[in-house]
Amino acid sequence: DEADARLGRGGRLDVHLKVDTGMARLGVAPGDVPGLLGDFASRRWPRLRLRGAYTHFSCADERPDPATRGQLRAFTSLPWPRGLPLHAANSAAALRYPSARLDLVRSGILLYGALDPGLHPLARLQRPVLGFRAGVLRVAPVRRGAGVGYGRAYVAPRDTLVATVCAGYADGVPRRLGNRGRVLIRGRLRPILGRVCMDLFMADVGAPPHAAPGDPVELLRDTEGPLSPRGWAEAAGTNAYEILCGLGPRLPRRWGDA
Repeated sequence: DEADARLGRGGRLDVHLKVDTGMARLGVAPGDVPGLLGDFASRRWPRLRLRGAYTHFSCADERPDPATRGQLRAFTSLPWPRGLPLHAANSAAALRYPSARLDLVRSGILLYGALDPGLHPLARLQRPVLGFRAGVLRVAPVRRGAGVGYGRAYVAPRDTLVATVCAGYADGVPRRLGNRGRVLIRGRLRPILGRVCMDLFMADVGAPPHAAPGDPVELLRDTEGPLSPRGWAEAAGTNAYEILCGLGPRLPRRWGDA
């Protein structure tokens, strides 16, 4: 809409040209680049200005990586005009392939502290810019043999206390964390019990220090372990990208040190 509005006012639009060097998702073929550069130089599209060019790597975070070096060669060997900004490196490539940094890098997963620390020594220094907190709504006793949540997916093997937490799969807590995930309440990791609900989930707080309504609950805060996007992903059978993208829009965002 913004682009349409700008063009509708008679303005010009800055664009970056994407080249498909092996991802097979978006972009023009490398063989088409010389002709397109000629079109831009001849002002075939007078209201478009070429301000950069880029490609995307398919295997930069894979071990072994069979593709990145070849993709980079295919991209950098094209007849780019002198001074045109070029970019190719995502988070993994920016660490593993210094020659791929070019003029710009596109750090994404690294900013969230969720890049595999084993990919590069520098990845172990990453710190997350994201945390996910909720609160305890209720604490109630549950007797041995009682079920917790839908389908009695958890049956208490002993008397305990169960906290109901104000977050659920509508907020991005994966259902598959039921009976698998853990959260931090009063400094102690607590197991999630039963199925994660749409708006709530339950956690075992029977071991001291016990919990009370209003207590803060930390769901995500680390780069590794059960309170990290990668830890959630391992428990839920997915990847950290899906976990982070699943954090729902109804979650209030607080910037800074909140």
